[in-house]
Amino acid sequence: MKPESIGEPKIFVENNSFKSEPFETSSRMFSFYITVESDFVESIGSGCWTVNVRVYFNTEDGKVLMANQNVNVGSGCPQNRMSIETATNCPTTEFKGDIILEGKDSYKYCLIELLKDDAIYNVYERMKKEFIKRYEQK
Repeated sequence: MKPESIGEPKIFVENNSFKSEPFETSSRMFSFYITVESDFVESIGSGCWTVNVRVYFNTEDGKVLMANQNVNVGSGCPQNRMSIETATNCPTTEFKGDIILEGKDSYKYCLIELLKDDAIYNVYERMKKEFIKRYEQK
């Protein structure tokens, strides 16, 4: 079920996760929100980090993990990145300057599929900016 009009979500930080406020459909109230959580994996050079990114769909009944992949983020990451063909459902691919690494586990969606949604991408982008700001200071 896809909301008819979700508008621009407000984003706020809770622990090490970022989430949108509940969305409403125009036909009936269906309260849900998207959570993007992340953890530091490793530093791979000056200004480039590998981050584990998880996207959850949250309702009153709980939350469901929709995607879980590592992403290289930061201005110091190599610019010449090519998609790598693999046998997994979620191959390594570049998206808006970040490199989403091959997903070895099977979840409902590949991270790139979810990031193509503007509301989810906005939550992800906010998480990424806060992460980079925190780790650039170290």
